[in-house]
Amino acid sequence: MPKPTSLPSRAEIEELFPELSTHLEQTDTGLEQLFKNKELWTKKIRQYFPNILHNPKYTAVEQFWQLYQTQFGQLAKEEQKLFCKALEGKIIDEEDLALRSLKLKTKNGFSLLYAIHQGNNQSTLNKLYINEEIKNSLGLSIIEWAIICRQPQNEMIELPTDASDSDIALNTAIKLNNKKLVQNILTAEFSPSPSQQGVESALRVAVDNEQYTIVNIILAASPHFKFSQECLDETVLLGSRRGYQKIVNLIFTHLSDPKPSQGVIREVLFSAARKNHKDIAKLLLTSPEIIFSQESIDIALSEAAWRGHQAIIKLLLTLSKNKPSPKGINNALAMAAEANHRRAVNLLLKRLSASNLPEQPGVDEALVRAANHGHLNMVKLLLKHSSAPKVSSLAKNKAFVLASENGHQPIVEFFLADLSIFNPSQQDIDNGFTAAAQRGHKGIVQLFLIQPSEPKLSQQIIDNTLKLLGENFNYSNCPIISLLLTPISELRPSQQAIDNLLEQGALTDNQTIFNILLAKSSKLKPSQQMIGKVLELEAIQEHCNRVTQLLAQDTELHVLQIRLNRLLRIAAINGSQALFELCFAQSEIKPSQQGIDEALASAAFYGQQILIEWILTQSLPMQPSQHGFDEALSSAILNDQAATVNLLLTLLPANKLSQKGIDKALNTAASQDKQTILAILLASTKYKPSQQGIDDALSTAGFHNCQAIIKKLLTHSPSQKGIDKALYSAVISKHKDLIEFLCDQPYQLMPSQEGIDKALARAAFDNDENVVQWLLNLNSITQPSLPCINKIISDCLSDSTKLNIKNILINHLKIPSSYEIKIHACSSQNPLDQLKALLIDYTKDDSWIKRFFSGHLNRHHCKEVTKLVNKIDSGQLNTLQEAVNELHDITLINPTGSLARRIQFIKETFKLNQHEIVDQTTDKNPTFNC
Repeated sequence: MPKPTSLPSRAEIEELFPELSTHLEQTDTGLEQLFKNKELWTKKIRQYFPNILHNPKYTAVEQFWQLYQTQFGQLAKEEQKLFCKALEGKIIDEEDLALRSLKLKTKNGFSLLYAIHQGNNQSTLNKLYINEEIKNSLGLSIIEWAIICRQPQNEMIELPTDASDSDIALNTAIKLNNKKLVQNILTAEFSPSPSQQGVESALRVAVDNEQYTIVNIILAASPHFKFSQECLDETVLLGSRRGYQKIVNLIFTHLSDPKPSQGVIREVLFSAARKNHKDIAKLLLTSPEIIFSQESIDIALSEAAWRGHQAIIKLLLTLSKNKPSPKGINNALAMAAEANHRRAVNLLLKRLSASNLPEQPGVDEALVRAANHGHLNMVKLLLKHSSAPKVSSLAKNKAFVLASENGHQPIVEFFLADLSIFNPSQQDIDNGFTAAAQRGHKGIVQLFLIQPSEPKLSQQIIDNTLKLLGENFNYSNCPIISLLLTPISELRPSQQAIDNLLEQGALTDNQTIFNILLAKSSKLKPSQQMIGKVLELEAIQEHCNRVTQLLAQDTELHVLQIRLNRLLRIAAINGSQALFELCFAQSEIKPSQQGIDEALASAAFYGQQILIEWILTQSLPMQPSQHGFDEALSSAILNDQAATVNLLLTLLPANKLSQKGIDKALNTAASQDKQTILAILLASTKYKPSQQGIDDALSTAGFHNCQAIIKKLLTHSPSQKGIDKALYSAVISKHKDLIEFLCDQPYQLMPSQEGIDKALARAAFDNDENVVQWLLNLNSITQPSLPCINKIISDCLSDSTKLNIKNILINHLKIPSSYEIKIHACSSQNPLDQLKALLIDYTKDDSWIKRFFSGHLNRHHCKEVTKLVNKIDSGQLNTLQEAVNELHDITLINPTGSLARRIQFIKETFKLNQHEIVDQTTDKNPTFNC
C-alpha cells in the first residue's frame, strides 16, 4: 500500500483518536512509529485490549490503520474527524455526513460505512440506506449495503446476479465475523454459489484473522468446493507461522484430498521449531500419515536448539518416527551452546537413549563455540558434565585460543586456574598470548605474564608479539605495548626486541611508539646503540621533536658529543638550519671543533649554499677552524660545486683559508679536471695560489692528461721546475699528446735539459718502449742528452728485461759509415790527425759556402771547432784525449747532433777512458742527472 507523504503531528493524532493516544502515553513509543509499523501497531493493540478477538474496537482500530495507510492521511481535517467519530460510535449529523460523503471514493465509502457499523450506530446506517443520493455516491453494491446495514435478505431490492457478487458477500460476511451468513452463502441460500477463487480467498482471510469457526465452516463445505494445492499450502503455512494450532489441526483433519504437500509440511515443522509452537509440532510428529525424513528432523532440531526451545527438542527426540542422526544432534548441541541455552544443552547431553548421545565431535564443537562467544557457564557445563563424552585436548586448545583472541577473560582465567581440566602445551600458551595481544585485550595479556605455573610464556613469543604489535600498530595496541615494557614479572621482552620496536617506530613514522618507549615511566629502555642509530634516521627526516626526545635519554657526555657531531653532519647534508640550531641548543655539551669542521665540509660537498652562508653570517657558539674552511673548499671542488667555491672565496674574510688549503684546492681542481673551478681559484684576488701550488697543480694535471688545465696554468707563470714536473708526470701516465704539447708549446716555457733527461730515464726505468721512442723523436729544440742516453744504455746492459730499450737507444745513436771513410782516407795514422780530419769535415773547412752547398749551413759550434783544429795544428794539443776533453768543454746545443756523434765515434774507435765521460751506477731509481 502507498504510504502517506507526511504524518500528522502528535497533537493532531491525539485529537483524532483520543482513546488510543491515552493508552500510548504510558509507553515510550510515539504514535508516529506505530503508523509506520503494522506489526508494532498490532502488538500494542493486543496489549491494550486483551480480549481483542471479541472486542469490536480492535477491528475499528485496525480499520483506522488501514484507512491511514491508503487515504486517511491525505484527507482534510474535517473528513478525518468524520471517520474518527464513526469509529467511536458517535452520532453523525446526516446533513454533515451527506455533504462530505459525496467527496469520498468507493473504498473510503465502504470503510466509512464499516466504521459506522462497527460503532453500532444503526440509526445513521438506516438514514444512509434510504438516502439514494448518498447511496449512489458511495458506489456500493446492494449486497454490501444489505450486509452492512443488517437488512434481512428477503428485503433486498436485488439479489446476486453472478458469482462475483457472492464472493463479495462472502468476504463481507467474514469481515463482519457473521458466521451464519458465511454458512448460508457456502450452502444453498445464495445463488449463484461463490467462485472457487472467492472461497479460497475467504479461507485465507479467515485463517489470517484466526476465525476458527469460520475456517471450520469453510472446510466443512469442501465437498462442494475443492481447494487447490496452492491454497492449502499457503493457508497451512500461514496458520503455522501464526501459531494457530487449532486451525492447522482443522486443515489436516478435515481434508482428505488434496492434503498439504510434503514440502509445506516440512516447512510447518521448521516454523513450529523456530517459534516454539509445540502443539503444532506434536500434531505433526504424532500424525500416523506424516513421516519426516531424518534430515528434516535434524534441521528442526537445530532450529529449536538455536532458540532454546526445550519442549520442541524433547518432542523431536522422543516422538519422531525417524530419530535425529548423530550429526544432527552434534549440530544441535553446538548451536545451543553457541546461543548459551544451558537447559537445551543439558537436555541434549542427558542419556535419553544410546543412539541419541552426542559424539565426540559434537561436544568439541559445542565447547569451541561457547568459548568463542564468551559463555563461561556453558564452557564449565561442557567440561564437567558427567554423562557427556570428554572434550578432546585439541578442542580445549582451540577454545582457549579463541577465548583469548576475543577477549573473554573469565574463560581464560578458568582454563589457566584449573590445570586438571586443561593441560596446555607451550604452543597453546604462546598462541593464546599472541592472539590476545594482537586484539588489545590487556587483562588477558596480564594473566599470561603473571601465570605462576608451567608452561610459561617463551622469550621468543614475547619478542615476536612485540614485533607484531609494532608492525601492525593501532591505538588499541598501546596499552599492550606499555604493559610489556612494564616488568610485572620476570617475563619481559629482550633488549633486541625493544630496540627493534624503536627502529620500527622510526621507519613507520610512529610517534606513539616513541612516546611509549622513551617515556620516563618506562622501565625497559632501548639500548644506547639503537638510540644512536634511530637518532640518525630521525635527523635525516628532520623530525626535530623526536631528535630532542632521543637526545634527552640518559647517556655519557662524550657519547652525546659524538651524536651531536653526527647530527651536525646530517644537518649539513640536508641543509637543515633547524637541526643545526638544535645541536648547539643543548645545555650539557656542544659539538666538537672537529664536528663543525666536518659538517661544513659536508655542506660544501653537497652544495648547501644557504646553510653555508647562514653558518658564516651567524654568531654561533663555535665557528669552523681554518682547517675546516680548507676542507670545505676541497670538498666543494671534489663534487664540482663551483658556486659553493665562489661563495667561500667571496664570503670568507682574509686569512680564514690557509695558503696550504688554497694550493690543495688548486691541486684538487687540476686532478679532477674542474676547469671552471680552476678559473675561479686563479681569478681570486683575496686568495692566490703560491708558485709551489701552481707547479704541483701543473704536475697533477700532467699526470691526469688535463691539457685544458695545463694551458690555464701555463698562463700563470709556472716555474721551470713545474714544467719539468708536468713532463715527468705525463711520462709516468703515458700521455703522448701531452708530452708532445709540453715540448712544443707556444708559451716559451720548454722543459729543461734536465727535465727531458729525467723523463727519458723514468720511461726507461718503467721499461716503456713507446714513451722512450716518443721522447727520442721529439721535434723540439731540447732533446735527451748524449750522456743521459749513454748512462741509460749502460744501465740496460745489466738488465735483461730492457734489451729493447737498449736497442732503441743504440739505434738512435747509430754512427754514420762516412766517419770511417774519412778516417781511412786520412794519410796519417795518428789518431789526433784523424780527429782533425773529422772536425774539418764537420766545419767544411770553416766555409759557409761549402756548408751551404752540402746542406749543413746551420751547423752549430763551427767557430769553437775551428779553434780546436787550429790548436792541434799549432801543437797546443798533443794527444787525442786532450782534444776530446776540449770538445767536451763545448756546451752542445744538440746533444745528439752531428758533432756529438763524431765525438762518440772517436771514443768508441780509439777506446778512450769512458769512465771519465759516463758515470757508472747501479741505482734503479732514475734520480741521477744525465
